[in-house]
Order: sequence, then structure tokens, then C-alpha cells
Amino acid sequence: MDSIPDAELFGSKILKTIYEKIVIGREIKAVRKFTSVPNPHVLDIGCGTGWTTAIWQENGFTVTGLEPSQSRSDIARKTYGISVVHDHIEHFKPAEKFDVIIMRHLLEHIEDPVSTLTVVRSFLKPNGILLIVIPNINCIGRYIFKENWEWVLPWHLHFYTPTTLRRLLEKTGYQKLKIYQMPSPLWYPHTLNKALFGDKSRSRFPQWLSLSLCIPLIALGMLLNLNDNMTLVFQNKN
Repeated sequence: MDSIPDAELFGSKILKTIYEKIVIGREIKAVRKFTSVPNPHVLDIGCGTGWTTAIWQENGFTVTGLEPSQSRSDIARKTYGISVVHDHIEHFKPAEKFDVIIMRHLLEHIEDPVSTLTVVRSFLKPNGILLIVIPNINCIGRYIFKENWEWVLPWHLHFYTPTTLRRLLEKTGYQKLKIYQMPSPLWYPHTLNKALFGDKSRSRFPQWLSLSLCIPLIALGMLLNLNDNMTLVFQNKN
């Protein structure tokens, strides 16, 4: 699933490029550190419109998207030339196993994460890599904004900390390789607007101003390691 719906929250190509270089670039480096496969075959579950999936493809990975939305699957194919399977996780029957599986901002939406992670593990090769990007409930944004914290409510079924998600992954047969946190500042304009005005449908501040006002919060989250996002890189133990 696209972490920023259709990349609309960026507001400019410059912000989008920064996100690609810093956020996705760091994910790619983390995966490359733990795999020796020259051209890893990646399954991006919930690939959405494919704009983040395409970055992996541009960096030498062979990518396949799995996306339940027909319209988003079509966009990913036509816009980025990505091979996309239009299906749900529980019905997907891959012809081969994958070196890397990506689940970006997906697991928090799933009703039965234990069952899903077990199925996903069956798609991985022995020692294959699972990369999960997900909101962190133990973060500055949640503590300060509470019910106005836009990153969580009202879409998510489950809320995780680095510790609880690590335990869940270990329970379902994965082994920890790396966990790190990143801020998600592009959601702060919505959160700030909702907290101040009780209205998230219209922005009272320009995006650049909202982001500027939230820089101290972003810095504090990074300093205390209480960022809104966490990235987990785990390995199939079999």
C-alpha cells in the first residue's frame, strides 16, 4: 500500500524526490545489506499505484506487485511498467518464492496479522527478507496530538510498538535483522489542522508552513527515538 496515498500529500516534486531518496533509499540499503542475491526478486504486497515499487525496480530489483484494487493495479502497470497480480494475499498462489517481500503500511490494516504473516512467510525463500514499514504508536505525535494524531485514526485495526511487532514477527517464524525509525512529517499538516481547527477537510495553513511549525516535533521524535514510522527488516528462519 502506498505510504502516502497517490503521493498527493507531497505537494511538490522536490518533496517527493526527497522522500524517495531518504526514505525509500534507506529501505533499499537496509535490504541490500542482508542479501547477496545480485538481482533479488521482490514481491510488494499492497503495491497500490506502484510509485514506490517502481523505485525498487529502478534500483536493480526484479519486482512483482500484489494489489487487490483493479484500478490501482492498472495504474501501476501503465504508468511504471510493473508486473502486478490483481489479487488478495489469502488467494495468491505464486509460481515461485521471493527473495524479498515488502509490506509498506499494510499490516496495521489487517484483521488477523498472525495468519497473514504466516502466509507471507510461505512466499519467501529460505533466509528471504521481509521488510515492513508501519506506524509506531509509541511516538511523539501520538503523545502530543492524542485523538487528533492523523497517522493512526480512523483507518488502522492494530497499533504496534517496535517491541510488540518484533515479538509478533518472531512468533510467526521470522528473525530480526534490523529495526529503525523514521519521521512521517508529511502527515503533520493534517494533524495540526485537525488539532487547531477540528477540521481536517480543509487546510488553514499552507503545507510548507505546517511542516515548518512541526520541525521541532520532528526533531524531538528523532532525538528520543520516538518517531511516527518504524521499519523492520526480518529474515525467514527456514
